[in-house]
Amino acid sequence: MVNGVTRNRVLAQSATPTPLSSVPTKTQPDPSTAPAQDPPSTSSSGKSTEQAPDPIRTPDPRKVTTPPTNSESSTPPTEKTETQPVQTQSPKPQSAPAKAAPKSTPQPSPTAQPTKTKPVAQPTPTPNTPKPAQTTQPAKPKTTAKPVKEQQQAIVHLRQGVEKYGKGDFKGAVQDYNKAIQLNENYALAYVNRGYAHTVLGNNQAAIADYTKVIQLNPAKIDLTKIYLNRGLAFAAAQNYRAALNDYNQVLQRDAKNPEAYLNRGRAHAAMGNHIAAIQDYGQVIKLEPKSTLAYFNRGVAHTNIGDNATALADYSTALQLDPKYAAALYNRGLVHLNQGNSQEAIADFTASIQMDAKYAAAYKNRGTAHLKAGDPESAIKDFTQAITFNAEDVLAYYNRGIAHSAAGQNDAAIADYTQVLTLDPKFAAAYTNRGNLYAAQGDQEAALQDYSQAITANPENATAYNNRALVHSGLRQWEEALADYQQAAQIYQGQGASQDYERLQPLINELKTRVERQTDKP
Repeated sequence: MVNGVTRNRVLAQSATPTPLSSVPTKTQPDPSTAPAQDPPSTSSSGKSTEQAPDPIRTPDPRKVTTPPTNSESSTPPTEKTETQPVQTQSPKPQSAPAKAAPKSTPQPSPTAQPTKTKPVAQPTPTPNTPKPAQTTQPAKPKTTAKPVKEQQQAIVHLRQGVEKYGKGDFKGAVQDYNKAIQLNENYALAYVNRGYAHTVLGNNQAAIADYTKVIQLNPAKIDLTKIYLNRGLAFAAAQNYRAALNDYNQVLQRDAKNPEAYLNRGRAHAAMGNHIAAIQDYGQVIKLEPKSTLAYFNRGVAHTNIGDNATALADYSTALQLDPKYAAALYNRGLVHLNQGNSQEAIADFTASIQMDAKYAAAYKNRGTAHLKAGDPESAIKDFTQAITFNAEDVLAYYNRGIAHSAAGQNDAAIADYTQVLTLDPKFAAAYTNRGNLYAAQGDQEAALQDYSQAITANPENATAYNNRALVHSGLRQWEEALADYQQAAQIYQGQGASQDYERLQPLINELKTRVERQTDKP
């Protein structure tokens, strides 16, 4: 009893981040797919031939990026002010584009941000500088023929563009391709190469326009299957997934056994939230290429998104059998273990991914969460601190470290961490709630009331903050304020379907109603 009112228990609060939709990354060319170049030669038949570069392939995805937003949910009430950690994870899964060709061996460089339940990985390719490839002289336009001198000048500019491209001067390459096209407006190969350079520069709309021009020209000697695939990748990089799907479908109509088209179509389906369709496409890749690490990895992401953790674990494990150094697969498998409550297995996977990349911030944060769940707050503090060294403005790392400090009984350090969270994000309601709990435990009721009020301002549906503020009001014998807060908390709980919390508050509300009535009846 507190001053005649049954004591309610202080509720700790943990943020429950909502995963963000992932943003597709820019596609980058593989070294094995270089811009086409025109040597001054013809085929044995005397007719000139034309060959487009291979489809742009993106390297293996190894990064998980973009922090989640914060929402809140209460944890079971306790007498202490300890809180539950924010379980970290990547943004909503987006499958990776087609695997890099054997000539390219991208190195893993994973980094990530936390969230709560579903693991995901977002591809972030590593740029490569391709070497120029040789092709034969383009066929003369079927319509208005250009003078021989202009044709030769166009070829010279195309070669110069290829040379600059090979040296990494992509803007210079575009300028030379521009000149080639000015000399020959129907020079399909120049449009192909310019589209390729635009893709490297991240000029997706310009690349799309160039590939579209090639399709309109429909040159007999250029395989449009490759052009549709390249344009599909550019559409995907521009987040126009529906258009990308249409292009991948065009590829598959021409080549029903094209694993890159299936893999990239699966990526587009996943980006649109069609995870079942994505799983089917990744399955097709696996039929065509049974050792495709990317297909298993991306299918694992899709299975996770539909809640099939067991199959996701199997896919991540298969990806790791094929590539034991696949840090992103270890990271995602660790997230599944963490979500299933297998803390030790999660710690093992996060540790292995950190051993592959000592700056894998997300792995440190998730391992910290796993340590907390395993009852080791000291190790958790070390991991969250390490994550903060990589990013001094990592809100969730500070928030989770505050939870770990609190669990270790280091309340002043926890308050300092929550204060830093609120400096970086003044609307982080859960940080106000948890800091208010610590102030209340230290006997600073006014500071606690202020924090609970700030939490409610940040999130008017924050039932936990109303509950805890009511408890402080009761301790200060402010019966009417306590009653109003409990009633508001009960209403929110009822609206959220939290029937146990709603029922828990009813005796307190009735008791406070009686006390308020007695107080009102006094002369």
